[in-house]
Amino acid sequence: MKRSVICIIMLLIFVFVFLFTGCSKTVAKVDGIKIKQKEVDAYMNSIKSQDTSGEITSDEEKLNALEVDIIDSLIIIKLLEKYAEENNITVTDEEVNEQVKLLMDTYPSEKDFEKYLKEKGIDKRFLEGVLRSQLLSSKIITKALQMLL
Repeated sequence: MKRSVICIIMLLIFVFVFLFTGCSKTVAKVDGIKIKQKEVDAYMNSIKSQDTSGEITSDEEKLNALEVDIIDSLIIIKLLEKYAEENNITVTDEEVNEQVKLLMDTYPSEKDFEKYLKEKGIDKRFLEGVLRSQLLSSKIITKALQMLL
């Protein structure tokens, strides 16, 4: 069960983003949306901290490919966020908290859940952002399917 939770969290980290923008350099710009190095670094650091085998962190080529994949994913998420904003699609804090609770319920206690996040270098705000992006993407897909039917 914990293995599936780990896989889910890693998948979420790869695919979705909701992070800080700041005074870091812009690594990509699409449709007026900037992807900052700081955002990419947050995902890279999270993934590196979960690479217990050292397979990714010891291979510069894999690290570079991973960074490119993260940038691509961030571009997609930023475009989805822009679309959601333009179409009044939102995710509430309650919805995010419900998803956090579902993950937390797979652990014996909240303390165990927080310990796991700490061991894996996953900030709770980072996780909440990832979950928010996942929920937003799901709502966009649902709306698009409804428009097709």
